Amino acid sequence: MAGKLLDTAGELVDTSGRVIGRHDGYHKFTVGQRKGFGSFGTERRYVVRIEPEKKRVVIGSGQEVFSGTLACRKFHWIAGEPPADGTRGRVRVRHKHAGAAAAAKIEGDEVTFIFDEPVRAITPGQAAVFYDGEKVLGGGFIKGQ
Repeated sequence: MAGKLLDTAGELVDTSGRVIGRHDGYHKFTVGQRKGFGSFGTERRYVVRIEPEKKRVVIGSGQEVFSGTLACRKFHWIAGEPPADGTRGRVRVRHKHAGAAAAAKIEGDEVTFIFDEPVRAITPGQAAVFYDGEKVLGGGFIKGQ
């Protein structure tokens, strides 16, 4: 049985919500991307977030791609029990990311990381992994903003 193709076309908006164009599919974009949505003045624009429920792609300045926190859902602690709230370590937000220093705020199976320095292009749905040196403490999926 053939599946039904989803219509993923929608609005291209700036971070204030102003519609500045249209796109032919939000699935063709990723957070931090700089190409594929045209030119808007002299300042470079980047994908800041994707809102699939509204079929919107939000673009903004290079600074708007950075975030000082990230929240994870379904966080799994490798050693079983979570460490103390406020535990510090490094968080990798993508495969080749070196990791960024952060403190963990733990609430059940959800963890919020507060970074020492803002991190670029944190992407909802991707995995985040928490390390103590080379030791993996746990991992979970990045929640949307």
